[in-house]
Amino acid sequence: MSVTILSPNIWLLVVLFSVGMTIIRMFYTKSMSSLYKWWRPHLAQRQILKAGESSWFTQFFATAFCLSSYIVLTQPWGFHPSQFVPDYEEKISPAQLIFIAYEFGFYISSLVYLFKESRNKYSDFYMMLGHHVAVLFLLVLSILYRYQRGCIFSLWLHDFADIFLEFSKLCHYLKFDHVAPYTFGCLVPAWGVNRIVVWPLTALRAFFKVDPAVAAGLPFYSFMRVFQSVIYVLDVAWFGMIMRMVVRSLKEGLTKDIRSDEDESLQRAPDKPQAQ
Repeated sequence: MSVTILSPNIWLLVVLFSVGMTIIRMFYTKSMSSLYKWWRPHLAQRQILKAGESSWFTQFFATAFCLSSYIVLTQPWGFHPSQFVPDYEEKISPAQLIFIAYEFGFYISSLVYLFKESRNKYSDFYMMLGHHVAVLFLLVLSILYRYQRGCIFSLWLHDFADIFLEFSKLCHYLKFDHVAPYTFGCLVPAWGVNRIVVWPLTALRAFFKVDPAVAAGLPFYSFMRVFQSVIYVLDVAWFGMIMRMVVRSLKEGLTKDIRSDEDESLQRAPDKPQAQ
């Protein structure tokens, strides 16, 4: 059974996921932070809060990767990028729709929290903002104009690397220094291979190789190319940050979150609970 592309129920599901993910994230991070505070009472409050956030991201990317793996591995187009061009006779399957709504809800909630926490902006705040907006546009176009094949494959590659990124940060914040180097070691090839090499050679290449006459008849196809190009540029920039982190960690140890300059103050602070 397939779902009609422009059914109001699709947009209702997207809205419900967006609202639900924002609310669930708030309760999840608070619950995990409370657990970590009980489990690791010697940690600073900021470390505990950031560990709660990283646990949220870790479980999301792991769940999203499992769902997208099911879709990619069971579809005939899964490993055939030439078939990523929209097929207007194809309808979004329930699994594809749930995955797209799940990702859409996550990035909407991430935008909300990005602005909510703007008082503590990450050093790459605007890069994160551009990335989230580009992904949201890709997801919307996937629903409207059936670009879901390439979009789902792209997210599948990206989510895999993010699992290691967030789990590395979680181990770092919880002071599991004996584990963090190994998870960080998995992150480097996962990010470099999936995002920097495999993605441009598969999904990106497929979108840019479409015959110009065919592309001219595809709605907003140039926007799909632009948004994916933006994401790839950001991937390369972040990979550069990761590699700088590798060099620094080889010299000094894994000492800070690659996304935030503010963690330097956390590193200088004594590892003890804040005064009540």
